[in-house]
Amino acid sequence: CLLSRGLGDVYKRQGFIYKNIYSFDKPSKIYRLSENNKPELIHFQGIRLSNYFDIYNGNILYAAQFFHTRWHLEDYNDLVIYNGSTKKCERITNKRRLFNPQYINHGKEIIAVDLSKPSLPQLIIMNVNSKEETRIKNPEKYFFSYPKEFSTTEIMVLLRDSIGQSNLAILNKNTHSIETLLPWTYHQLGIPEYYNNQIYFAASFSGIDHIYRLDLESKKIEQLTTVSYTHLRAHETR
Repeated sequence: CLLSRGLGDVYKRQGFIYKNIYSFDKPSKIYRLSENNKPELIHFQGIRLSNYFDIYNGNILYAAQFFHTRWHLEDYNDLVIYNGSTKKCERITNKRRLFNPQYINHGKEIIAVDLSKPSLPQLIIMNVNSKEETRIKNPEKYFFSYPKEFSTTEIMVLLRDSIGQSNLAILNKNTHSIETLLPWTYHQLGIPEYYNNQIYFAASFSGIDHIYRLDLESKKIEQLTTVSYTHLRAHETR
């Protein structure tokens, strides 16, 4: 389904809609909407640099900002899991700079963008239980954004190169090879979603944001929205 980005991110999971709601004068909270659209407060989030989050089996995953206990100008962006059963938060990384985390492999692993070394952006895959990590090689020094599971061996991810061009790509977890799907562009690309052999994403090809659909078989790109202004994003259902 296509959902408005609005005041936060929206996900549909196992029959429920989860919505992140925030404003300039209110802290961020995650609500769950049932079939009758009655909102239920699920989690009060901490300080974050991004409203991006993911959910698997009721467990909410996101990156939160933390500060050095003494040197407050030194900050970190660590991964946090809110356990929907125990109602407790667990900080699962320490003094890192990780962004855009997503569950993969049926919730057994997490993929995230590691900017701990800004000169060498990397993707990491972390085992949720053991916290062991695998790093994806990045010889081209691409800047990665919003990695998502595409198949059991592949990751869908946005790329930006050294001169500021963007692309959508499929990355093989085993070989670390990258297949780009679009012509390189200076236009902004939004968070992609995959469904039924098609990828949905927002882009500013016409000068403003619209939703587009890429058919992976024909490689044809189709514009789906035609209003004068839109700020939408496609979200998956699982």
